[in-house]
Amino acid sequence: MAQSFRFLVRASLAVAVLLVSPLVARAQAGAKPFMVVSINKLDEILSDAGAMAAAAGQGDAANLWLGLAGVYATGLDRTKPAGAYVSLGDSGPQVVAFVPVKNLKQILANFQAQLGPAKDVGNGVLEVGANLPQPMYIKEQAGYAFIVQDPQSLQNVPADPSKVVQDLVAKYDIAVQVNMGNLPAEFRELAVSQLKMGFDGALQAQADNLPEEQRAITEQLGKASMKSIEDFMEQADQVTIGIAIDGRTSGLTVESSVTAKAGTELAKQMEVVNSVKSAFGGLGGRDPAVLLSLTTALMPADVAQVPAGMTAARQQAMQAIDDDAGVPANKKEPLKSAMGGILDVIQATMATGKLDMAAAVNLLPGSLEVVGGAVVADGLKLEKSVKQIVEMAKDQPNFPQVQLDFAKLDGVNLHKIEIPAGEIDPNLGRLLGDRLEIILGFSRDRALMAVGRDGVATLKPVTTLSPNAGPAIPVQLRVAVGQWMKMANAVESSPATQALAAAADQANGDDKVSLSIRPIERGSAYSMQISGGVIKMAGAAFKAMQEAQ
Repeated sequence: MAQSFRFLVRASLAVAVLLVSPLVARAQAGAKPFMVVSINKLDEILSDAGAMAAAAGQGDAANLWLGLAGVYATGLDRTKPAGAYVSLGDSGPQVVAFVPVKNLKQILANFQAQLGPAKDVGNGVLEVGANLPQPMYIKEQAGYAFIVQDPQSLQNVPADPSKVVQDLVAKYDIAVQVNMGNLPAEFRELAVSQLKMGFDGALQAQADNLPEEQRAITEQLGKASMKSIEDFMEQADQVTIGIAIDGRTSGLTVESSVTAKAGTELAKQMEVVNSVKSAFGGLGGRDPAVLLSLTTALMPADVAQVPAGMTAARQQAMQAIDDDAGVPANKKEPLKSAMGGILDVIQATMATGKLDMAAAVNLLPGSLEVVGGAVVADGLKLEKSVKQIVEMAKDQPNFPQVQLDFAKLDGVNLHKIEIPAGEIDPNLGRLLGDRLEIILGFSRDRALMAVGRDGVATLKPVTTLSPNAGPAIPVQLRVAVGQWMKMANAVESSPATQALAAAADQANGDDKVSLSIRPIERGSAYSMQISGGVIKMAGAAFKAMQEAQ
């Protein structure tokens, strides 16, 4: 898997350990907060949430809930951000929450039924929840109420806590940021030690249930993963997770990011990962209905794990062939040979330390096209394995019509597969005509594919793309939902599809759902974005479902 995905996994594991570890109490005080939680101005959050709900056709229900929220927010200053920060002290984590207030007494009165009456314990500090297992202490200062569990934490609260969260609220409505760089070395060592104990136990339990030949591979991969997590905790700087609503467009963004400490090996490796160029820039044209791409470098630690991982994959694949009763006995070994060739190419490609592949779907008037490709270590060896599989399977019932080596295009060997589209699905037949044409192309360093009424014409723009055509987002998946809604209505119209198509027209291209991993300074950002047009289409779909009942 691409290293970018590993960053997120490592970050999640590390944060989980740091939050629940009982070893926190042994940590030494950090210079800055270890964790910060930010909540944007309440007026902005309510306004943005109301706009998104209205776009989804739920404006009346949203107004009701937002009105109730406003009742409980009486006494708050809705024009300032709120938040919390966690510092690591000699006695353990110290959590300080801060809430902007105009009338603290009114707020406490609103929650008196849950917390009980407030008690003045001196020095302007109020104790609330005395009847609860853990009471809270509150102090009002400079328009903010500071809330803690240990009254000693109130001695050094900031004069203006909004500065603690100002960078986060500039981007997100709600966010959590973990400053890995503020962890004392002693705590990191203890946390890693505890994580290792649990990891080793789980690894041993898994290995005990595996055949001997797979046990060593599993242990090798497990230890390498543990080392990667340990390196991450040592070299990572910040982990941030945030949610933002754009009240102007009604769009929604959920984002997480990971950065490395400057000058570390992790920072250098992330720079390499994010600098890779793609051979498939512009695949699918300006606005494809679907675009999927992976263009990234693998870190040395990942490349080192490739042989062991592929050995395990090879063993499983060969065993699956042996166990498949549908494969004739005289064809098991040839099939193993062909599968081995494919796995050889995959392993050699990953050993280069770079992954570059992409696919796109274009919806045309009355038609559909799919095109994709990957840079591979040995495209001709991959082609040979594909030919072997075709030769073994061509006598099987209902096997599609195949023309091997039917043409050559820009140095790419082409092979054609034809399938009656209507037999697969009547609606597919309407889009692609009587026959579905699949073109497979192989050259020295590429494997290509096209699907459509004229696969060669669809594939031709890809065969002429030059290597390292341009910078690329390491990982992205983008779906133009509106295009699919219009196509669904054109294929089989109904009141529901008509409503969705109308909403798609109103979106004017603002109809994307996207997942991406993109480079940032010394790190990567992982984001999911849902545009306002998609929110409106969801509202149209919900309304159509209600009317159909």
